Amino acid sequence: MANRGLDINNLVVKSSQAELQHMGEKLRDKVSFDALGTFKHTQRDPTFLMQRISDMLVPELLPERYRHM
Repeated sequence: MANRGLDINNLVVKSSQAELQHMGEKLRDKVSFDALGTFKHTQRDPTFLMQRISDMLVPELLPERYRHM
């Protein structure tokens, strides 16, 4: 099975390190450090979400999907 992680060999960055740092500093000014860690609880039904996803998949392969869970 192939590794599906990030392949950094094909990563292209079109900005210099200084430009990236400057963009990060500008973003830091927009969002406070405390707001980055704010947790907002949502009402979700995980069973419903799994069913919605399953409805979009190939029915013959569903047993294999659930076997790997």
